Amino acid sequence: MIDEKDISKVLNSRIDVIKSQIISGDISLLNLELNPLFQELEDNISPSNLHNYSDTYKNAFELLKQKFEELKNLLKSLDNDKILLKFIKNNNSVFFLENLLDFFQIHWKNHI
Repeated sequence: MIDEKDISKVLNSRIDVIKSQIISGDISLLNLELNPLFQELEDNISPSNLHNYSDTYKNAFELLKQKFEELKNLLKSLDNDKILLKFIKNNNSVFFLENLLDFFQIHWKNHI
């Protein structure tokens, strides 16, 4: 622990800024290093200020949870891309694309 200073409000403010930047599309959680935030939490928490940091931990873990969700979605999309490319390579690409076009035309007309 560095000192007994309570910086939970400062950390919560940083978390709020990060959330705003994510919502606006300025940053991606996948490109953001969260370790320094958690290290500051660890360095500044003590039994005497534990109650002040519970919301800060909750907010930081929400960011971490969201980061894992983004990673999971990215990995799923990569898997889907690989599956699609493998299917196209292993099958007649022209036939596949014609069927795909037919599929979109049918479903597109149903939603117009």
